[in-house]
Amino acid sequence: GLYGDADWVAAPTKVVRQPLPELPPPPPPPPPRPFVEYFESTEPGGQPGSLNYSPEGRPELVQVSAEQAVAGGQRSLKITKVPGLKYTWQPHCYHASRPHTSGNVRFACDVLNSAAAPAEFSISLRDYSPGHGEFRDGAVVSFAGNGTVRAGDRTLTTVPAGAWVHVEIVFSLGSAGMAATAAGAYRLTLTVGDGAVQVFEAIPYANPAFRQVSWFGLCGADSPGGVYYVDNLRLEAVRP
Repeated sequence: GLYGDADWVAAPTKVVRQPLPELPPPPPPPPPRPFVEYFESTEPGGQPGSLNYSPEGRPELVQVSAEQAVAGGQRSLKITKVPGLKYTWQPHCYHASRPHTSGNVRFACDVLNSAAAPAEFSISLRDYSPGHGEFRDGAVVSFAGNGTVRAGDRTLTTVPAGAWVHVEIVFSLGSAGMAATAAGAYRLTLTVGDGAVQVFEAIPYANPAFRQVSWFGLCGADSPGGVYYVDNLRLEAVRP
């Protein structure tokens, strides 16, 4: 404490302090960095650290392979369905990041369904923000063993097994002034190895509450024995 005569002890109470200046709000977080995975830097049999896997500790189910690759590359990710898995959606691989919350976003990859043992699988983009349950699916595109492609609760087309198919999903988040697609919907473009391009506009989100994307994944959905390959994964912001 302060000791002495009364005027000295009372001196601190006479100090006039200016209020602290009001600080500006913190800047918004930077946008997520583009995600790109070509699988060329991982040896065959390995699993890239850029993805997460389920079940864990089963690299024979999801592994880099030199069996198939898009032109210009030497490797891709091979995904194999086997008996005895706990969940029907396994094997499963995914990537999670800070969310894209506004602007135009593009997801792209190349897929090849085995001609000898075609698989059933799906590509999903999800919103894991709080509320409305654990997650909300936006784009969901399913590939059947017979080549059928479905999205938005309808059959869109058929693609051949044994051929690479380039998949591109584009959608807009936030401001309608920047929209590259209709609100609450996405554009799906499929390009088969022979160059044939098919564009499907205004496919509605699987869940209308989808507002941002912080996750994409590939899930199995068929009986054991199916094999498919994935290459050139990308998730990034794009201009309209």
